[in-house]
Amino acid sequence: MRNSLALHRLHAPKTQQFPLLQRSKFGVVPPWVIVMYNSVFFNNCVHHPNEKKKEVDKFCIDCLQSFCSHCLPSHAFHKHIKIRRYIYSDVINRQDLCKLFNCSGIQVRSSL
Repeated sequence: MRNSLALHRLHAPKTQQFPLLQRSKFGVVPPWVIVMYNSVFFNNCVHHPNEKKKEVDKFCIDCLQSFCSHCLPSHAFHKHIKIRRYIYSDVINRQDLCKLFNCSGIQVRSSL
């Protein structure tokens, strides 16, 4: 997966990782990025326990929640991002993220 961005979860407590969640040295961090960063992906969807392909692998920016492909009709007209799994890491395609905001300052891992 070339041009993917990894969501790295550091081992420090969240308050130490983001002392001021809304502001960083790069500017204001959108609230949905913080919620998405703290979300857990690739667990089974609680709303569709008996369906196939029920992994939570999308994030709705408008609702600030993660969801599975069966929940997609409820979020069809919302902005959402597909989260992918690559070597035990949650990643986002850079092209998907660039549709939402300017990604020129984000470094892409060449090893992905």
